Amino acid sequence: MLWLRRARWHRLRDCDTVSEVNGKAGIVALLGVAVLCGGVLARPVGKRILRVCDDTVEPRSLDPTQEFDSKSDTVVQQIVEGLVHFKPDGMLEPALAERWSRVAPTRMTFWLRKGVRFHDGTAFDAQAVKFSVERYMDPATRFPGFPFVRTIQGVEIEAPDRVSILTRAPDGLLLSRLAGALRILPPAYYRKVGPEGFARHPIGTGPFRFVSREPGRCLVLAANRDYWAAGFPKLDGLEFHFLPLEQQLPALLEGRLDLITELPGTRTIDVVRHARTTVVKNPSFWTLYGTFDTSRPPLSDARVRRALNLAIDRQNLIHIEAMGNARPVASLSMPGEAGHEPDLQPYVFDPLQARRLLADAGYQGGLELTILAALTSARAAQVIAGQFAEIGVRAKVVKTTAPEMIADLARLKPHIFLCPCPDPLYHTYFIQWVACGSDSPFSLVRDAEFDRRLAEVVSTLDDASRDRLSRGLDRYIHDQALNLFTYQRIRTYGLARDVGFVPFTSEMHRFHLTAISGPEHPPPKPGGPAALHD
Repeated sequence: MLWLRRARWHRLRDCDTVSEVNGKAGIVALLGVAVLCGGVLARPVGKRILRVCDDTVEPRSLDPTQEFDSKSDTVVQQIVEGLVHFKPDGMLEPALAERWSRVAPTRMTFWLRKGVRFHDGTAFDAQAVKFSVERYMDPATRFPGFPFVRTIQGVEIEAPDRVSILTRAPDGLLLSRLAGALRILPPAYYRKVGPEGFARHPIGTGPFRFVSREPGRCLVLAANRDYWAAGFPKLDGLEFHFLPLEQQLPALLEGRLDLITELPGTRTIDVVRHARTTVVKNPSFWTLYGTFDTSRPPLSDARVRRALNLAIDRQNLIHIEAMGNARPVASLSMPGEAGHEPDLQPYVFDPLQARRLLADAGYQGGLELTILAALTSARAAQVIAGQFAEIGVRAKVVKTTAPEMIADLARLKPHIFLCPCPDPLYHTYFIQWVACGSDSPFSLVRDAEFDRRLAEVVSTLDDASRDRLSRGLDRYIHDQALNLFTYQRIRTYGLARDVGFVPFTSEMHRFHLTAISGPEHPPPKPGGPAALHD
């Protein structure tokens, strides 16, 4: 899902290449790879260069304080990382913090990793953590995901390698927030180049260094050979290519790409039968949600909302939209997420009962609705509109792009907003907040009881108690039909056979775990640095 409007890129020359970082000459070529990569060149012989297509458009900013969408963050987190991060299965593990401990309900102390340096050679320390957190929290920064991290009050430096993060109230999800959204910036470099300069030429402590960008076509990264995690990255370089959907599969089959993350279900057999390619399937914490405008009729009436859920033939939707690569969901959560209520069952497909509920609500003659759909969800919206028509609901579908979502929501005032959403926190909280929170920029729901319950989940520090409250909230969302519930995606990836790809359940992949195998490059074992925390 694209959570918030991406900040605008400043137009650069045809290929923008790092030429200077804090007075040091930058990298102008990547191990024999041409910097001008718009044509998607063949992989250099003997070089472990992974060429990925994860989106049709490039990130609007490479400054992590100016983006809050999954596709942008997938690119950014290769370069700039946080105190903690997630493993592929969602377990937390150390990153720039070696360990941590909650010393008070509103205070968590972090012991920082020693000897780590930013890509420009400057040292990572407590000052960098304080600078970065304050940058995110400063209203002047206008971080698009500010509501997501606003529980943080500040940072206190206790030693060069130790900091405490303070929250305004107890926050049981603080570690997940830090892993999901907050990256550590190099203070001296950021002050020198400013936000616009950093957006063009980011540096961090991550496994890959920024090399070059060809606007609208590709981003080139090189391995950080001084990375703090021994043995990583497994690649020499990483390229993100941005191609229209119809061009992605041919580029993979012709050997011009090594990995595509949006493989159409109708084309999996072509990939499996090809000599150089194969398919990987992985259930993802990803759902297509339809937030209802509960602030006004007709969707302020729970009977109407339930009727719309009863009108959806989810198996048919999955067959048409996901080619079978999905599972129906009963709420906004998915099996495996913390806080998921496993006893819930999806709404049955019952058009007759749906019509009865509409009649009870005073809409015997049906009604008219507007569905605003993210561009990637437009086909699903048309299928849903067709199913609505069977119960007398006439739905007009309007499409929107990622950069225009927020403006279109405010301008068009749709009854339903249909949008895909991954879970970067591996916890039901995130999608619940995005789709139902009254302070979420992508929610049309206004429900005081939901807001109260969500706040209670966040403020609960005991894991078992928080899980119980989360399951109760999951049931409340289902019973009140606060959203249109659809399916969980089983993500299908197309990739070269020599790529040892490690997919993340959140779909926000960290590619330093991925390897290109061969006689001299055996595939890696999934995982990363061992976790140590109190």
